[in-house]
Amino acid sequence: MLNEFYVAIVVGCIMFVLLAMFIVSFIIRFNQKQREFAAEKRSMELAFQNESNKAQLELSEQLLRKVSQEIHDNIGATLTLAKMQLTTSNAATVEARSKTTVELLTRSIQDLRNLSKSVNGTYMLEQGLEKAVERELGFVALTGVIQTEIQWTERPLDLSGELEVVVFRVIQEAINNAVKHADAKCIQVSATLEQDQWVFTVRDDGKGMSVEGIQKSVGLISLKSRMEAVGGKFSVQSVLGQGTSIQYILPDKLVKVE
Repeated sequence: MLNEFYVAIVVGCIMFVLLAMFIVSFIIRFNQKQREFAAEKRSMELAFQNESNKAQLELSEQLLRKVSQEIHDNIGATLTLAKMQLTTSNAATVEARSKTTVELLTRSIQDLRNLSKSVNGTYMLEQGLEKAVERELGFVALTGVIQTEIQWTERPLDLSGELEVVVFRVIQEAINNAVKHADAKCIQVSATLEQDQWVFTVRDDGKGMSVEGIQKSVGLISLKSRMEAVGGKFSVQSVLGQGTSIQYILPDKLVKVE
């Protein structure tokens, strides 16, 4: 009887030790998982911030190039014409030419005001993503070679400042690629809400790409990595001779709906 009592005590001690070891092991594993989760979250936050900073820098550089071109091709030409109006006027033409010169200077001042809103690289944040995309397509349409269309969701779309810059930048990059490489006659941009996902699509009717071309495209790989860095997805469909469709997909939870 005494032996059975001792055996029961030993078995109980062993069970207690095993239970204690299991609890300690569970706590250690739980803390390890917590640290891994925190490190992964921090890594994702850093990737998002880096991508946002990169997009903001590239956007500023893109805008500065457009500002430089606008000053040279438009404002510079207008001011030169105004100067010619003044320097070639005489007593007989001074009144008429002065009026024309004032109109030219007024137009130049307005153009400079418009440019000043673009230099800071945040005009899309002031007017919203849709207006920014419309403006970008407007630059393309001014060439007179490519038609542009935009179809935008009627649902309110409110992105954080950093995410808005990234989304605008990848849409802008797809538009620029279509202009440079697709030989397209029409470029369409749309934003829709599909099954709790916001889908931004840039579609052209250009020469298209092969599957191998898509897989090897450094530009497309970069766009894919950018969307993944902010928690989104990227897909591309293209057929030789039938154009290309690029989609950027954001889960609805990343978008603040009013």
